Amino acid sequence: MPHPLLEFERVLHVPNLWSNLLSVLYLMRNKDYRVSIVGSKMFFNRYGTLLFTATVTHNNTALLDGITEL
Repeated sequence: MPHPLLEFERVLHVPNLWSNLLSVLYLMRNKDYRVSIVGSKMFFNRYGTLLFTATVTHNNTALLDGITEL
């Protein structure tokens, strides 16, 4: 089942950065996201709806589950 499209606005783009960064604290403080971590999964909810998840790696970074595009 394909994931729904989720679009972030007003983002900063750093062309030479190896991967994209997402500020979890910004989403929580300014965009009403609720983030929970269970085991190696992060769950990003907004207004009671699960929008996306991320998997926490062995070195404590999280990778968004799904596909990202610029």
